[in-house]
Amino acid sequence: MLRRSLTGKQPQQLCAALGGWRLRATRNSCATCSAPVRRLNPVYRRLLKMGLEELRLIEEQIGKLDQEMANLLNEHQDASSG
Repeated sequence: MLRRSLTGKQPQQLCAALGGWRLRATRNSCATCSAPVRRLNPVYRRLLKMGLEELRLIEEQIGKLDQEMANLLNEHQDASSG
């Protein structure tokens, strides 16, 4: 939702609709909370975008490491049961 708010491509109501049920908040409160993001200085908006991109990359790397560990554990499980 924050990512969508930073792009400014989606209306405030859509951001509220996308995040409302997950956040257990009303659409109105989500719309109210996302409004200040649109008023941020462009430099701060850019910094937030960079931080979100770094977080996405870290989450992707964690997912890959999780998969590699699962594969390694499966190899050892096969060796110990055979």
